[in-house]
Amino acid sequence: MLDDFLTVSEAARRRAVTDRTIRRWCADGWITGARRVGERAWLIPRAELDAFEPPAPGRPPLHAWYVLDGARVVDTVQRERTMTAEDVRRSLIDHDGMPESITVQRVDDADGDA
Repeated sequence: MLDDFLTVSEAARRRAVTDRTIRRWCADGWITGARRVGERAWLIPRAELDAFEPPAPGRPPLHAWYVLDGARVVDTVQRERTMTAEDVRRSLIDHDGMPESITVQRVDDADGDA
């Protein structure tokens, strides 16, 4: 089963990018099925990495989201603007270990375009 997964370093070598890039792709939800297994460690499904199309050069446009536990804001995160609230929520639960009870709410842009 572990043969089906790669470490961050293995994935970086396979894709000819830095470890930091792989961690960012995982944290941003770009690589489906990647699982955080420590503060900086990830297990990355080999098949998902092979099928993965990297984002265009440069950072994708991001949007800020409040992470709520009931009515209390527990965190603020940034995710790609094309992600839906449910995409952001699932990413936080699956990759960041947040509880299933969380909800997310998009923070309005400073210039007013939501």
